[in-house]
Amino acid sequence: MVELIGLITDRDEVRRIYEFIKAHPLDYPNYADWIEKCRRQLELEEKGAIYEMSDGRIIGCIVYQQHREDRHCLEIKNFRVDTHHRHSGVGTRLEQRICRIARASHLHKVYCDVSPSNQDMITFLLNKGYILEDKEPLYTRNRMELIFSKFL
Repeated sequence: MVELIGLITDRDEVRRIYEFIKAHPLDYPNYADWIEKCRRQLELEEKGAIYEMSDGRIIGCIVYQQHREDRHCLEIKNFRVDTHHRHSGVGTRLEQRICRIARASHLHKVYCDVSPSNQDMITFLLNKGYILEDKEPLYTRNRMELIFSKFL
């Protein structure tokens, strides 16, 4: 049962988000370094995060920021759902909430980059109306990341 879909507002929530994303690593170069940088940016409110809880635990979250180059877009920096809660609507609720946040901020587009090996996320984004916009070597020269976007 969903207890809360929240927006981080204090350092304790930042710590809980940090612990959640640390416990559920993604296949990206220098991921451990990124997690530390992300924690600092959340504390400084350079990034935002939303999360869903069940039984007192975070079961899914999205870390986001305003896109650095296109200031009219929101960029999803990290999107994950606990393995035991996938295919239960958690990701859909979080994605809907992030789109509402973007619209309320007068942003017209949501971006998300995905590793080509993350087929579940690719399928999820396509089913939610995202389009494959580009492929770029964002993190290393020898690996292309897929860039998806959704117009709001």
